[in-house]
Amino acid sequence: MTQTEVTTASPKTSVFHWVQAALLCGSLLTVLPVAVSRGFFGKSAMEKYLTSTVQPLFLVCFSLLCLGFVLFRREQRSAATAIGFIVAVVWCISCGLIRDEIYRRWERQVPFASLDELKPYDYVVVLGGGTGVRPDGFPQLGEGGDRAALAARLYHRGIAKKLVTTGESVRITGSIQGGFQESDNPAFQTALLWQELGVPSEAIEKLGGENTFSEMKELAEHKEWWQDKRCAIVTSAFHMPRAMRLAKKMGIQADPIPAHFRSPSKNQPITFDDFLPKADNLSHVHDLFKEWIAGLVGR
Repeated sequence: MTQTEVTTASPKTSVFHWVQAALLCGSLLTVLPVAVSRGFFGKSAMEKYLTSTVQPLFLVCFSLLCLGFVLFRREQRSAATAIGFIVAVVWCISCGLIRDEIYRRWERQVPFASLDELKPYDYVVVLGGGTGVRPDGFPQLGEGGDRAALAARLYHRGIAKKLVTTGESVRITGSIQGGFQESDNPAFQTALLWQELGVPSEAIEKLGGENTFSEMKELAEHKEWWQDKRCAIVTSAFHMPRAMRLAKKMGIQADPIPAHFRSPSKNQPITFDDFLPKADNLSHVHDLFKEWIAGLVGR
């Protein structure tokens, strides 16, 4: 009869391994980059890097790397390798350098002209999104607010004769359905913001739609806005490939005018901060994954 011996690290050894892991990871991921940032890029770059190292996603990755190191020292190689692989994947898809390159390639799928090259359009349709409601009930521009702002700029430049805003809130059936108000609809919010930005109400049309597919379906029924007319569609640049694919599928004749670009200028300098994992970068990659899945199912 054989007996399997299970070896466990003593408390002192365990603490030593964790200290080793913290010193090693801290030196490679914090001390060295901070010193280089301070020496080559200045105090501001160093402070920006330090701020990024105390964010939740970085701290989670840092802790997992330490755990992987400890498991490796205890000869639990399979577990250490699995943790290292997970951290590597999360780190790569959430660092700014890779996120920027992914968006740069994705957003250039649909060609577009600069604002100075655009000729007047009879209708410019702005897909819902980029607006919200403040705690006091007034509408405000959100992350994708460049959609609405760009449309107002087009109107004041004389490029858009009429603006069309789309979108309505998803209605949830049940006891809380009565909580929805017209001010919750993106189309209502955008129209009100346009009027405050100097666009007259007679130059604004509103359209429903709870998602891109339903918005395009409703737009397809208003042929007077795009058939034998000059019509354009405004939406976020990362969302434009899906919007134009659905427009073509439904026979809508319109040009793309992308807004809210997430890909930076090619001339933007690279710093150590661009190599760190950040939650907002992970969220942006999530948005592109959603666009990709929507393309696979034809929505």
